[in-house]
Amino acid sequence: MREFRAVVWPGSTLRFVEPTYPRARFRYLFTSRAMPTRPIASESASMTRVRVFEPLELLRACYTRQRFAPHAHDEFVFGVIEAGAARTLFRGAEDVHTVGSVVTFAPGEVHTGSPAVDGGWSYRMLYPSESLVRFITREATGRDFAPTFDTSCVHDPGLADRIRSAHVVLESVADDLQKECALVEAVGEIVIRHGSSPHRGTAPLPAPRSTAALRRVRDLLEAEYARPVTIRELADEAGLSTFHLIRVFRAMFGLPPYKYLEQIRIQQARRLIRHGFPLTQVVHATGFSDQSHLTRYFKRIVGVTPGSYARAGCDLRGAGRVA
Repeated sequence: MREFRAVVWPGSTLRFVEPTYPRARFRYLFTSRAMPTRPIASESASMTRVRVFEPLELLRACYTRQRFAPHAHDEFVFGVIEAGAARTLFRGAEDVHTVGSVVTFAPGEVHTGSPAVDGGWSYRMLYPSESLVRFITREATGRDFAPTFDTSCVHDPGLADRIRSAHVVLESVADDLQKECALVEAVGEIVIRHGSSPHRGTAPLPAPRSTAALRRVRDLLEAEYARPVTIRELADEAGLSTFHLIRVFRAMFGLPPYKYLEQIRIQQARRLIRHGFPLTQVVHATGFSDQSHLTRYFKRIVGVTPGSYARAGCDLRGAGRVA
């Protein structure tokens, strides 16, 4: 005969029963009173299609009255709750997705969606295909499988922040290399931390770390900064998977590959501006798509706009440098 005990989650008004044996199935529904109560605006939804390795759909939405009928997706569904809370019926049980939750549905998993609080919910979602998730899973673990997930969400605030940041990058006009790195790291971490496989419990393959290989990648970035570079090209140069290259490159040089490339481009832009080149030429010589693209990254790293930087040095062009 099964035994149950009543449990009240700390800081929560929710009560549920927990089976006393360890492998029973139950849900922790995080409904803490400390959950942010930022009001959500009226309903809005924006769907974006981008190409990162292959076509990828992104959804950013705020719902107050929306009620999704039972449905499933052909793709994986990964996302984060930004405000409020959503309720879903999944595998015969009701889950509540709150701020700090990472939403995980495999293809074909039937679920619903509706507000769990008066203000509704705001969220960001990614819909990568099974082939794309298998590719990233292989890059992250060294094994070829489509992951499954035991629940419709996990409470992992750190990972939720990473997924949200990746979603922002994917929606933006960032370089392809930055988008590829963001997607690979976010999905790879979801799979490693919370995915299940036929070989569950087996640790991911260790990443070989060759100083010479990573220096080859750095040299490629420094030589080819003016053209688009893909993460697969860099991984092939190093002889590593894309996921592990991002990790070990950051460990060795302090920045992921796309940020290292940004630094090189800005350094070159500064040099050209100091030599009096017009900004229209600087843009194309350093791999930026247009002047606003250059300005955004330049100010973030240098602290002033390219125009201000050019004016500051207008009287010193031609002056020699001590070092």
